[in-house]
Amino acid sequence: MASRQLGTFALCALVGVVTAAAGYFYASTRSSKEALQCFYENRASAARVDAFVLSQLRDGETEKGVSSLQGFLDGELVSLNLYEQNLAPSDRSSRVYEDIARVRAYYERFPSMQPFPYAKEALALKAHQGAP
Repeated sequence: MASRQLGTFALCALVGVVTAAAGYFYASTRSSKEALQCFYENRASAARVDAFVLSQLRDGETEKGVSSLQGFLDGELVSLNLYEQNLAPSDRSSRVYEDIARVRAYYERFPSMQPFPYAKEALALKAHQGAP
């Protein structure tokens, strides 16, 4: 069981690092061609992940599917930890804060499902006064 949790954590960390790197690259690049390529690579990767989880669910492996989704959610949260450090307040999107609020509501609804500590930090992000 511990090795499974370690594997899930490693996968979450990898997803978080890759997503954060892609987000940083997307935000810092001046080349729209490179940014567009990065966007499509991210969408293709997301589609692959969706197909993986859907396969688990359709094969009747509900617990594995839910566990995979939970791990991917943690990975996404890890990637959001640096959002405010990487973007000036004028460049931040209120949509990001709205989406984080919905994720926070998920954890309030299902308190037995708690993110990894580093992922949990992103749940504290809230729109500040004067944010776009």
